[in-house]
Amino acid sequence: MLSAETDRLETLVRHARRKGVKATNRPEWSRAEMSGDPHRVARAARIYAFALLCYPRRLRARYGEEMRATFTARCRDAAQNGAFAIAILLARELADLAAASLAARRRSQTPVPGPSPVATSEGATS
Repeated sequence: MLSAETDRLETLVRHARRKGVKATNRPEWSRAEMSGDPHRVARAARIYAFALLCYPRRLRARYGEEMRATFTARCRDAAQNGAFAIAILLARELADLAAASLAARRRSQTPVPGPSPVATSEGATS
């Protein structure tokens, strides 16, 4: 049902792991070794983490940590180019996250095909 979104997320996770990004129990923004502007990176990471709450719980539980870690790593990379680069990355990722969240929720709510209710002579359905 969510195979396209699952495939996309698994691809992102594989890409992040190849780059050495690992999910941790500790938030990424609390690390002292952040490069660029750590305050802007931390702020963007918190906004992204909050926006992840829109994502379906099942997908968030499976991919949430990797998504946060990947976003934080990409944000650190963008920080080398300044605050505007962080803002553009955040805007693009929030738009993508919103679209993916809506699509995933829409797919999970599609009715299962089955027999349609039959109207009785009294107008009630059975």
